[in-house]
Amino acid sequence: FACMPHQLLIGNETARRMLLPSPLVDTADWSHGVFAETYALLIKKVPPEILGGSFEFHTFVQAYLVLLTRTFAACGPEDHSLTHTLVPVADMLNHSTSPNA
Repeated sequence: FACMPHQLLIGNETARRMLLPSPLVDTADWSHGVFAETYALLIKKVPPEILGGSFEFHTFVQAYLVLLTRTFAACGPEDHSLTHTLVPVADMLNHSTSPNA
């Protein structure tokens, strides 16, 4: 988690200056802010016995990134709501045993 590109920019003024005027700096700030606000809301609204005793900020961000990068999304047939589905092994289907295949 700590090595994720946006995390490396949070609080690291040297790295931030090197990347300016890249929009990556603004994106890192925005992402971190959204993650922090959403995490705070979850902690406030969801009982601790549901979240579990070790539901830390980095756990929340990791879970969100799994949802973002390892799920398939489909629109509901009636209300067009977006549903995310985690399909075991499906995210490995685009890999090959041959490098650069």
